[in-house]
Amino acid sequence: MTVVLLALGAAAMLGLAVNLQKRGLGRAQVRVGVLIGVFSMAACFWILAPFYVSPAWWGSTAIVWFVLAGLMMPALAQSMQVAAVARVGASMTTAMAAFTPLFSVLFAMAILGERPNLQTALAIALLVSGLVLAADGATKKLGTFSLLVLSLPLGMAVMRGLAHPLVKLGLADIASPFFASMVMTSVSCLVVLAMTFVSFKSGRPLIWPSQAKDGFWFVASGILIGLALWMLTAAVHQGNVIIAVPLASTTPLWALGFEVLVFRQEAFRIRQLVTIALVLVGGLLLVTR
Repeated sequence: MTVVLLALGAAAMLGLAVNLQKRGLGRAQVRVGVLIGVFSMAACFWILAPFYVSPAWWGSTAIVWFVLAGLMMPALAQSMQVAAVARVGASMTTAMAAFTPLFSVLFAMAILGERPNLQTALAIALLVSGLVLAADGATKKLGTFSLLVLSLPLGMAVMRGLAHPLVKLGLADIASPFFASMVMTSVSCLVVLAMTFVSFKSGRPLIWPSQAKDGFWFVASGILIGLALWMLTAAVHQGNVIIAVPLASTTPLWALGFEVLVFRQEAFRIRQLVTIALVLVGGLLLVTR
């Protein structure tokens, strides 16, 4: 039950974070939003570090796995997510993110040695069906460059899918989801800072929010994503990748619910509901395998 609550809590946090990012994108550049969000995320972990981190952990080889995972998530995944929200919207971004379980299962098979059964294969088929349906709807909307644009949220799902098995390997040596999350967010912060510096030196100026309150959305979303990462890492530690990650794939339901019921920026559409239903059923089949 703890694993279920942690994973679903992470999904809710991510769903809300996507909507907050969407509000902030009207007031700042994508890369500035990513920088603010990732920095806020890392800062929160370091503030709490004295209460949760043992100095001896820094000498463990588990850090290698956490660093590798941090390069993919939240660094690259977060950058792709914010850019995807700007191009295809919050619902489509979270719908694509729901395919993280597909990649998590594949990477878990290759890295952790897990083997799927017939029910797992059926779940993956449902997830792929949802992806095809989502891609078809986006193609009609986005036109010539739809496949390129869709590569952003899909790439985000691949990064997240690979990160979870790597984190699981590290947690076998250091059983601290907080420390794993802190290392991952710290690495991501350094990566984003480096990317921002290179972009600035190449002649692309940074456009910061004109008012402090405009940057609040990215700060808030960064904190929520950090909390979601901590919760999901704890779920992976207490359970396993194939159970925790599919439960977290209910993010589209939370994001769409927030978008329609709270922010009132979008209405329910048949294609969205069918896509989310396929993803949700596939995720539940994975959970009950």
